[in-house]
Amino acid sequence: MTTKFSLRQFKRKYGTHKTCLETIKQLRFPDNMECPKCKKQTVFYPVRERSSFACNFCGWHVYPLAGTIFEKSSTPLDLWFFAMYLMVQTRSGISAKQFERMLGVTYKTAWRIFKQIRMLMAQEPSLLTGTVYMDEYGFRYNHRKDGGAMFFVEKLV
Repeated sequence: MTTKFSLRQFKRKYGTHKTCLETIKQLRFPDNMECPKCKKQTVFYPVRERSSFACNFCGWHVYPLAGTIFEKSSTPLDLWFFAMYLMVQTRSGISAKQFERMLGVTYKTAWRIFKQIRMLMAQEPSLLTGTVYMDEYGFRYNHRKDGGAMFFVEKLV
């Protein structure tokens, strides 16, 4: 069984915009990747004052946030990551109003973050398959032969 991811551990790992951007970059464009332009194995280095990374040889830019929920957002990535952390860690859910208070952003920004994360969680294919346990209830998801799906909720004693 894994240990809980504490707030202190979260802040240490994802405490700044720069570390969050580097994490996304490593997921989408790992080190020693082939540059799409010059076709050489390269390490992309961060471009100052931008959310992009450049090829070590030809200077080609890659944008790790392109095509994600973070694209065109002026909200720092550490706030986005903290919002995701709050959504996962709170036992009975969290509201956009609570996001507003905890993140120190406007309600409009908090609502947009909340909505984007929930839409992302609802996308298919879902990472939650089989039996998923939450507190004292278990949710079971079964595919039907006709392409549909069935959800079962059962109380665990």
